[in-house]
Amino acid sequence: MAKAETIIISQTKQWMKEKLGVNVDELEKSDRSKCKRSYTAILIKNLPANAKESELKDVFERYGSLKRLEIGPFNTLALAEFENEKQAKAAMKNLAYHKFNYLMPLYLEYAPLSVARDHSKESKK
Repeated sequence: MAKAETIIISQTKQWMKEKLGVNVDELEKSDRSKCKRSYTAILIKNLPANAKESELKDVFERYGSLKRLEIGPFNTLALAEFENEKQAKAAMKNLAYHKFNYLMPLYLEYAPLSVARDHSKESKK
């Protein structure tokens, strides 16, 4: 079991680095509260293993147009990036702890600023 968890964590970190452009090492070392955040991109955690991209897209598109939706290996993590901050804020407000497919609550947080496709907007923090 521990070996499987190690593989999942390792591959998820690699996906975050390669696909999302997150400097995982720096994120782990630094104080998370001081990390600059995007207010259009949301990290989605605690996905059920059987979550489908189309289902996740349907849930998040209720709150606005998505620029992109990426799901990590093993469905452990996803990223939803909205067209604007208002849409992302509505999704955060309504979907934090929402039981996806009536199974598990979704844990949401704004993604590190480096993840957003439009880096021109600075974080509010």
